[in-house]
This record gives sequence, structure tokens and C-alpha cells, in this order.
Amino acid sequence: MADELNNTPDQQPGSEPGAVPIEGDEAPSTPSHPRRAASAEFIVRSEAGSASILREAMDPANQSLADALRLSYRVLQLVIAILVVLFFVSGFRSIEDSQTGVLTVFGEIAGEDDGLTPGLKVTWPYPIAEFVVLEQRGAVSILETFWPNRLIGRDRTFEDAAPNVKFFDGITPGLGPNRDGLILLEDGLGHLQLQATYQIDVARQFVNTVARPEDAQRIVRNALQRGVVHAAARMRLDTILEQGEALAAEIQRDAQALLNDLNCGIRLDRVQVVNVKPPLAIHTIMGNLGRSRAEAQNAIAKARTDANTRLAETAGENHQELLDLIERYESVVLAASDRGEASPEADSLLRAIDTMLQSDRMGGEVSQVIALAKAYEQEIRTKIGAHARRFTALYPQYKANPEFVLRKEWLDAYRKALGKREIEIFRMPQQVLAVNVNFKSDAEISQLRRKADQQRREAEAAAATGLRGTYDPRLFEREINRRLNLTDEGVAGRNPPRQGN
Repeated sequence: MADELNNTPDQQPGSEPGAVPIEGDEAPSTPSHPRRAASAEFIVRSEAGSASILREAMDPANQSLADALRLSYRVLQLVIAILVVLFFVSGFRSIEDSQTGVLTVFGEIAGEDDGLTPGLKVTWPYPIAEFVVLEQRGAVSILETFWPNRLIGRDRTFEDAAPNVKFFDGITPGLGPNRDGLILLEDGLGHLQLQATYQIDVARQFVNTVARPEDAQRIVRNALQRGVVHAAARMRLDTILEQGEALAAEIQRDAQALLNDLNCGIRLDRVQVVNVKPPLAIHTIMGNLGRSRAEAQNAIAKARTDANTRLAETAGENHQELLDLIERYESVVLAASDRGEASPEADSLLRAIDTMLQSDRMGGEVSQVIALAKAYEQEIRTKIGAHARRFTALYPQYKANPEFVLRKEWLDAYRKALGKREIEIFRMPQQVLAVNVNFKSDAEISQLRRKADQQRREAEAAAATGLRGTYDPRLFEREINRRLNLTDEGVAGRNPPRQGN
């Protein structure tokens, strides 16, 4: 092939046989305007070996194209390798401590019923297999459903709104929980707010039953609201006000029963009633009632404390055991009295009471009284013994001359009576038949009488306040034989006598 440069302006491309023009395959038709003649023209003539020459001319381009294709292929191979690695790595999944879930293979749940445990898990990549991961625990708050938001408003508290609400303002025709925020109780109406925590206990059941994991809270909320309605209908207002934990337990039981019936694998961990109130219209009155009850409870607690203190002061540390024996004795005596027969058990209990009273286990005022009683008993025995010995010695004389002995004893007693300092003696003439005498006692004797009377009153007062003070045997002369026995109409000092029908 030869290239020929033809500068002759009259020569047109393709005039020679076998010439192959490079620019312009054919002459243009008659131009519409004058055209400058070509300054140069390249012509490729076909000769022997032109194919090899063409290949040689095209080798650099082919080489560049081949290199580009080879590089693209290598890049494609690398991308494919990366995609394959990523495909297999997608079968790895880390399960956190707060998560659970199930493994599905070709859309069917596989593995244990307990669900996925925390840690690194490996399976076939999607779509062959897939990990369905769920948050194991959740919380639900029901703060507005059973609360009078329409009457309170958003900017006021329950206590602030209560004084301004009349009774008829709190109720509208046709009660609606979402509108009036009321719960229907056994004896009335009320309001409450509660919170609950739950967990997905059986992941397989949850995935089979619940379409979307985010529906778990809605299911638990509806179950709790149903539990509130059922549990509140069985309880009274004063019960839920004083025993909120009992109401929470009933709500949890009813709500869990519904969740179990749904077979959704959700278990309630805890239900807490955070706020419970009477109807808004009577909240102020119920508050006063609550304060009165609190004061009554405080008074009862104080009375019990005072009673225990008094019992400890009276009978010592073992007072409760003694009190139990006495109460058992009373019940046995009353039962025997109703039957109209004697009770051997009452006699046994009475002996047990006497034994305990006289034992070293008793303390306090009981031990003091018993000690004084024993001392008085010993003194009486001593006095009676002295009198017995004296009259035993006088008996032979009395037997020999009774009139002399009686006269002598009478004169001795008369002399002792007249020998007291507070005694005044007035002698009247025997010849006077009738006389009116106006006299005034001696000042010293009157003072002695007043002193003796004051001492007597002080002794009686000391006996009434627990027998404290100086020991005086005369204090025990009053009702000395009084004791518990089966013949009493009622137990002395504790129960009044029973009236006949």
C-alpha cells in the first residue's frame, strides 16, 4: 500500500482504480456555493499484505482495549469476592444481653423454644436463614386512660382541681374510660394510674402470634386496661385506697391470664399502681376521712404501746404469757357458765395462773403486791399465833373461873380503848336524869384526830395508785378474799355480769 499526495486541484478522490479514500467516500454533488479545493488527501491502496499491515496498525488500540478489559475483569472478580464474603458474613449476628429472638430457616422457625441466648451466633445468610432479634424487656405506662384529664387539664394537679369540681361535674351521661377517666368499682367510682414492666418469655410464641415486634406494647397495654376493668369491679374504694398492692396483684393476674390465652409469649414482671384516687368530686371529703383514719390508727397504735408498757410495768417481761392464761381462763369460765356445769380445765388454768404469779418469772407491780401479800400473811400468822398461844394459856383459868377471865379481858380492852390519846372522857352525875350538854373538844385531841384521818386517806390513796409507799397491813383488809373462781357471775375486774335473756 502506498500513500500518494495529489495536489492537483482537478483530481477527485476515487479517480484511480482500487483507491480507498479515507476522507470523503464520494464527491459531493454540485455544491450550492463555491468550495475550496482540498489541500491534501490520504488514499489507501489495496495491495498484497494489506491485512497484516492493518493488523499492525490496529495492535496498539487492541492492546489498550485488552488491558482495559483485563483490569475490569480483575475488578469485577474482586467485587464478586467481596460480595461473596459479605454474603457469608451476613450469617453472623451478635445477640445482646437485653435481646432475644428466633432463627428462621427458609421462613420456618428453628432452634430451641427459649429463643436466642446472648452471644455471637452463626447461620446461613439471608434468604436461606435469618435472625429475628427482639428487645426482651419493655415498659408500659397507663397514666391518662383512667385519669380525669378533661376536668383537671394539663397544667393542674389532682389536688388543685378537686376543690373547684362539683359532684355533678365529674359525671356525664354514659361513662367512657377514655373520656371521663373513671374505673367502675364494686361500690362506686375511682381513678388510677399504673406502670408495668414485661418481657418476652417465649420468643417462638411471640414471633408466631405478633405480626410486628412494635405491637408488643399495644398488646400489653390493652391487656392491662382489661385487667384494670375486671379487677376494679371486684374491689371497694376504701380497699384500693388502703391496699394498692392488692389491686396491682389482681390487675397483673387478670392481664397475664389474657396474655396466656393469646399465646403471645409475653410475661408481666411487675405491675405497680402509682396513683389511686377517689372520684374527683369527692376527693376533698375523702381526704378528710383519710386523715381521720390516720389519726385513729395513730391513737390505736399509741394505746397499744401504752398497754404494752403498762402490762410490762405490772407483770414484767412475761406479761403476755400471763395475759394469755387469764384470757383462756375467762373463755373457759364463760363457756362452762353457758352450759351450766363445772369445768376441770378452768380449775387447771386457775392453778397455772396462781403458780405463775408466785414464781420468780413475774416482775413489776405484781411481784411487789405478792411480796406485800406474803409479808402480810406472815404477819397475820404471827399475830394469830400469838393470840392462839395466849388463849391456850388462858383456857385452864377460863375453865376454872369463866366469869373472872371474861371480866378481866373486858377490862383490859376497855383500858386500851380509853388509853388512846384522841379519846375524851366525860363523866355525868348519876342523879341527873336528863341534861343537854354543849362542849368543844380539846384542841390537842382534835389535832390528833385530824392527823389520824389524814394518814388513813394517804394510805388509801397509796393503795389505789399501786400500793406504793410505806407498807401498811390495813391496806389489804379491803376485799382480801376477792379472787377469780368458777362461781362468779362474771370474771372480776374484766367482764361485766351477763344479763339474762
